[in-house]
Amino acid sequence: RTEWGIVLRRYQMVDIGLSRLLIDASSLEPGAVAEVSAEELVPKVAKLAANLKAATQDIDVSDDTLGSMEADTELAAVDKARLYETHKAQKDCAKALGDLGAAAQRTADTLLSHLRSRRQQQQ
Repeated sequence: RTEWGIVLRRYQMVDIGLSRLLIDASSLEPGAVAEVSAEELVPKVAKLAANLKAATQDIDVSDDTLGSMEADTELAAVDKARLYETHKAQKDCAKALGDLGAAAQRTADTLLSHLRSRRQQQQ
């Protein structure tokens, strides 16, 4: 459960970061008062990518922990089966969140590219 909580926290950080990025990017729309520059968004997008990568690594740790628990000779077969079912459900959820996060990362990268292009055209 602890590792799963860490994974969920990583994805929550991605969600919050993406929300902030969208708010900041909206100030760069034509006619809006720019509160940030496109270049200031670069580290925010990098942080999204870092949290996505960390979540994937945390899932790997969770897999390792499950492997240790499965090897535990003191756990009953029924308990091992429950652990495996819970882990599989959590991993399926993490995959779905990871896919959404990857789509968000691609969108953020596209947004930055568009903003850079627009800035170059204005110069």
